[in-house]
Amino acid sequence: MRPFPSILARFPGSLGLSRHPHGLPPLSPDQTHNIRLLYLEMALQGIVAAGATAYLSVFAVRLGASAFLVGLLNSLPALLLVLSAVPAGRYVAGQTNLKRVVVRSCVAFRASYLVIALVPWLFPTWAGAAIVLIWSLAA
Repeated sequence: MRPFPSILARFPGSLGLSRHPHGLPPLSPDQTHNIRLLYLEMALQGIVAAGATAYLSVFAVRLGASAFLVGLLNSLPALLLVLSAVPAGRYVAGQTNLKRVVVRSCVAFRASYLVIALVPWLFPTWAGAAIVLIWSLAA
């Protein structure tokens, strides 16, 4: 007997994606493929974001950010995420093309990495504050 029974064993098909557990019609092969791609995208984005977050405060300090700005860099994104969750949920619920919403948000978040990398040349005197602002808005 396995110590942890597999959740996927409860659902027929690959990764439990071919049939919904509540009796809804089965997903098409395109839908299953898209779901797998979305899961892969989310996993890779999580890895990239975790890696960037680990070094972002060091980057900000090297550019002259104060301890206060580093504190804001670590706390402000979470605060803004809490405050924007309900309005963002309402916005997404009102959209008819969810693919466009997902793609735009992914592109915007990835563009924030590029802007942060260019901060030393774009805002040399305000680099620390610019990084805090960009990272907070991207979250």
